[in-house]
Amino acid sequence: MLQCTLEKVRVLQDKLHQAAKKDQNRRFGILYDKVCQIEVLWISWLRVQKNKGVPGVDGRTILAIKEYGVMKFLTEIQSELLNKKYKPSTIKRVYIKKSNGKLRPLGIPIVKDRIIQGAVKLIIEPIFESNFLEGSYGFRPRRSPKDAISAVRKWVTYGYSTVIDADISSYFDTINHEILVSLVKRRISDKWIIRMIKGWLNQAIFKQDETVLANKGTAQGSVISPLLANIYLHSLDKYW
Repeated sequence: MLQCTLEKVRVLQDKLHQAAKKDQNRRFGILYDKVCQIEVLWISWLRVQKNKGVPGVDGRTILAIKEYGVMKFLTEIQSELLNKKYKPSTIKRVYIKKSNGKLRPLGIPIVKDRIIQGAVKLIIEPIFESNFLEGSYGFRPRRSPKDAISAVRKWVTYGYSTVIDADISSYFDTINHEILVSLVKRRISDKWIIRMIKGWLNQAIFKQDETVLANKGTAQGSVISPLLANIYLHSLDKYW
């Protein structure tokens, strides 16, 4: 059954990718129904489960959901989505120490939000992948740092010897919401997908003893954030 589910989602993703690749200017308007498919939610759950992670503000763990019944949990999510009643919950803010001693802020959504974000990512990522450049490796499916190193080795053997090293300070935390949404809309016109992405960008953040609203950035720790970050940087890749 698992293999059948995986294959069904792969076929769906491939169709979306091919359609997007065929017409680089096409905007996809009917995607929400695909996010609601139980197979898509199931694959997203498997990924969330594999990544483990700590619970969000509701305290509900992966183990607790397994004990409750995964399919029952996913069916409830599906019903909430189909009835257009889903609203993102508050993100829990934690800090982890970086190698330089500074603290990196992480945003931890509840498991339900992670699953829905993962489902949206499964559907829209193949569309944006058709636009991303061959020389881009960060947060890309079926690509890794090893692949980037191999590419560097290739260009070195061709005689290239100059390296440009650049870093965007607090990149995830400083992304402009309005610009990001406008970039997403270049390919996605489904209002329900756009509404969910806006909801995740504007999620309330609980830190220490106060709750604040995010007016910029996309939370490091959210499933959808790496894809959104790549969408935002794609224009810079092309310009470069």
